[in-house]
Amino acid sequence: MQCLFAALIVLVQLPLSPAGAQTLREALALAYRNHPALAAQRAGVLALEADVDRARAGWRPSVAMRTGTGHYEDTYRLREGSAIKGNRNMSDVRLTASQPLLNWSTGPTVDAAEARLRQGRADLRVVEQSVMLDLANAYLNVLQYRKLLALHDANVRSLARQVEYRGEHFARSLGTRTELAQAQARHAGALAQRDRVRAELLSADSAFLRHAGVAPADLSFPENLPPLPDSLDLIIASAVDDRPSVRSAYHGAQAAQADAEAAQGRLKPSVSLDAAAGWIHRPDQNGHSRRDASVQLTLSIPLYQGADRAQVRGDKERALQQQSQWRNLRLQAGYDASTAWQTLLSSRAQVDAFSAAIKANKVAYEGVDAEYAALGELTLIEVLNAQQELFMSEVSLVQARTEGALAHLRLLAVQGRLTAEGMELDR
Repeated sequence: MQCLFAALIVLVQLPLSPAGAQTLREALALAYRNHPALAAQRAGVLALEADVDRARAGWRPSVAMRTGTGHYEDTYRLREGSAIKGNRNMSDVRLTASQPLLNWSTGPTVDAAEARLRQGRADLRVVEQSVMLDLANAYLNVLQYRKLLALHDANVRSLARQVEYRGEHFARSLGTRTELAQAQARHAGALAQRDRVRAELLSADSAFLRHAGVAPADLSFPENLPPLPDSLDLIIASAVDDRPSVRSAYHGAQAAQADAEAAQGRLKPSVSLDAAAGWIHRPDQNGHSRRDASVQLTLSIPLYQGADRAQVRGDKERALQQQSQWRNLRLQAGYDASTAWQTLLSSRAQVDAFSAAIKANKVAYEGVDAEYAALGELTLIEVLNAQQELFMSEVSLVQARTEGALAHLRLLAVQGRLTAEGMELDR
């Protein structure tokens, strides 16, 4: 029995063998290359780049050509009743060009498109970090539940031997029915707990496959994560400015403000230089063709634009909405950083505490088991309780190590560092 629990302690405290192991960085690199959510967001960024080019086109000239040909037929009826018919084939070509000289809305429209492009890139970082965090959570859950399943299997086997041993004692009238029932109850509970952990492991395996695109191999516990700042204040200062969701909201507010300025610009006069040239071939009694050309400076003054005025009011309110959203996300970033920091500190303290508890519970269990076996001064339930306390300490240590690693990754994410670049992935 002592050898069994010594082996379990070693299992909890040491990472899995790195031979053929799949590291966290390798799994993150798979998700970065293959996850469809990232592919969709990258395509969205390319579309926003095209929107910038479209907005800049408002400064460029526009040129168009129109041409056509057809058959023209007319009939003139004279007062005396006779008719004169005419048949001719006609064709024309017209070329027009317009160069904006003064336009108050193009500049803000370009500013809005560029701000939305920056927002799209920030949203790409948001999705990238979300994919990374989901994959890391699945990775650590697979690792955690594999270790927990090994602990539960060992616990079930140990309690099964207790049931067998107590059954033999009861059959020989060396033990009581109560002791047998106590062992059977603990064994049944251990079976239920093991089945629950096995189901959790299957769910974690599915989550890993969902995000990485491959089934988990032999995983190793992440030991060399990027370092964190030494204080919570430094983390919060970084989070409120650099968190991708905060950056996205900031650029969204810039875009909304530029939209309002563009809408106001459409209410102001505009000036353009327009040119046109045409050639018409229409044979008739006066001639066979005609050419014309013109160049003019055009001033356009809006007198009443009800829709544009409503657009200005709506865009101003949307700008205020985006600014409030940006401030709210800054506060949320500080809160999330503080929560993850406290979780990290708590997890580190729990790892130390449960490591010490395992050593103490191991000594206590060995002592209780020896006293019960040799002296008969204790009851079986006290032995089972001591065994259970040792088992729960081992389980809690696994959970604390997992929670600590997740808190570390959340702190990286809240600073905008849980990315392919920040994790130094092989891309």
